[in-house]
Amino acid sequence: MNLINPTTLQNILRNVSLQLPEGFDLILGTKTENIYLYYEIIKVTVVTKVHGIKLIINVNFEGC
Repeated sequence: MNLINPTTLQNILRNVSLQLPEGFDLILGTKTENIYLYYEIIKVTVVTKVHGIKLIINVNFEGC
């Protein structure tokens, strides 16, 4: 089940990569052709509150 469509995931990953320290980057990058690979290694936790939800995205490269 995909909670996040590929375009939204790509935008999230781009924002994450902009926050990384200098010299660091996402291992798979943020190119459109690589976005589907993230679906295999990302685990998403959904936390709900009274006024909304929060998505916690865990990118785990162990075993890749």
